[in-house]
Order: sequence, then structure tokens, then C-alpha cells
Amino acid sequence: MALIEALRQAQVGDLGIDGSAKIVEECSLPLTGRGVVNRIITDLAVIDVTENGLVLVELAHGVTMVDVRAATAAPLILDPALELT
Repeated sequence: MALIEALRQAQVGDLGIDGSAKIVEECSLPLTGRGVVNRIITDLAVIDVTENGLVLVELAHGVTMVDVRAATAAPLILDPALELT
């Protein structure tokens, strides 16, 4: 079961080599597995992929919402359980 769950998560850097966001509203490349990933883990945050959109569920230590929004080109929904300090 852990292997299956690991396959449903994607770990990516937030920005590409050219400084552009890797998490975007619409993919410009061909998709090989639409709907396969349910969680994105980056250096800045943990984002769940849901039917309603991308839900920000956790921030890395010392990271702010401003940091995450600056590195993400897709709209984010804040998880009500997320504590912003």
C-alpha cells in the first residue's frame, strides 16, 4: 500500500531552470497520466490535487503564502486547517 501511495505523489522543485513556475494551471506538454497524482510535495509546500483545484495543506518552515504564490502559476485554495503565522 505504501508503494501505491508513493506513486500517487509527485515531488518537484517549485521553479524551472529558467525561473518559471512548474506548478501551472494547464499543462503545455502531453499528459501520460491525467488524474494520477493526488499530492504535490515541493521545497516550499505540500499541495493536494482535488476535484475543486489545488489545495495548499502545508508550508515548509519559514515559508510564507507570498513565497508559495510567487512560485506557483496556478490558483491555490487554502486548507482551513492550515495555520498561517
